[in-house]
Amino acid sequence: MTRNRDRDRVAEQVAQGHTVADARRIVALASVAHHADTAEATADALAQIAAINAKLDAPAAMIDTA
Repeated sequence: MTRNRDRDRVAEQVAQGHTVADARRIVALASVAHHADTAEATADALAQIAAINAKLDAPAAMIDTA
């Protein structure tokens, strides 16, 4: 169910004029940031955001699909 919700959110961002890659990034970052309610959670969120950015910036051949 989460995947469908994420797809809908990505579609909304694309409809607003963002590229698919940027829309995926916006949705992922919003999800991570939404759950950061303590200092530790914020640190974890920043690490997750860095990982998401690295994955989305990587060439398609380097992305692990497993």
